[in-house]
Amino acid sequence: MQHLKDLYHQHPTLSVGAVSALAFTVLVGLGRKYFLGPKVPTEYLKNKDLTNKIVIITGVAPNGIGYYTAEQLLSLGATVVLAVRNVKQGELTKQELIKSTKRENVNVMELDLSNLESVVKFVNEFKQKYNECHYLINNAGIMWHPHDVTKQGIEIQFGTNHIGHFLLTNLLLDTLKKSNARIINVSSLGHTFVSKESDVTGNGYSSYTSIDQVKGECKEQSTFNLYSRSKLANVLFTKKLNRLLMNDESGTKARAYSLHPGSVNTNLTRYAPGWLLYFIRPLVLYFCKTPLYGAQTSLYCALAPDEVLTPGAYYSDCKLKESTKFSNREELQDRLWDISTELCKSYL
Repeated sequence: MQHLKDLYHQHPTLSVGAVSALAFTVLVGLGRKYFLGPKVPTEYLKNKDLTNKIVIITGVAPNGIGYYTAEQLLSLGATVVLAVRNVKQGELTKQELIKSTKRENVNVMELDLSNLESVVKFVNEFKQKYNECHYLINNAGIMWHPHDVTKQGIEIQFGTNHIGHFLLTNLLLDTLKKSNARIINVSSLGHTFVSKESDVTGNGYSSYTSIDQVKGECKEQSTFNLYSRSKLANVLFTKKLNRLLMNDESGTKARAYSLHPGSVNTNLTRYAPGWLLYFIRPLVLYFCKTPLYGAQTSLYCALAPDEVLTPGAYYSDCKLKESTKFSNREELQDRLWDISTELCKSYL
């Protein structure tokens, strides 16, 4: 602002309006930069060689955070597997990635997280092609999806955002442990909206005390609440998984992390009410991250040195952040693990 004052004194013919307009433009630009958030430190990218490293990323599509996560890791030499529901669209995404990175070590494999049979098929095919997996980035997700169920009758958001990734991770666990992998679960700040003690105890909708709580359409809860429940599950799953890895008798160095990518301008909000999107669109364009910036915390968890990261922790804006107090309750983590195992028992 001092620079603008000096400019006015040096050029007194400038109108107050012109200086004010310039000041407003500068402030808007600085605000936009603030809301975009940080990028991965350059020292984590410089001379980083991921040659011979195998990466699985779920839910990769143009203009999504999975795309920019894949692009960066691919550019560093990794072999990237795009685990996608729509193979035809995945092949187009693959060509875009090859074009932007000039690297061809990217493959497309079909994975429908809302169908546990598809998860099993994906893992079997992956293990036929690869002996290692160094990064599993559970990125795919849906938000505020209309009430529905998965192929196995599980509430759609819980089933897709958590159960599909739970089964995927566990079926790959031997490979992940052998590879000393990083398992990165993309959660959301939305997990904090499970905020009442009654939500996580007794028969609370996020207490994970009964399979019946997560089976069927769960119309007694809003789609907002159901999304929050699935995102809390991501954080709880990460913490429980990391506890198991750190105590694994194999001595594996595989570790798990969860994160909030930020409020990102992607098609994740496609199920939001049309009237809401109409009114908030200008705000989204200003306050929300672009997908490139939304990918930064995923990349941070993948590329930061071991000594910088806290295993099992939750990250946002490339920094360690506190997750909700409920996420640290081991009994809640254990209950979630138990009902997830029960739901997947026919496929494990």
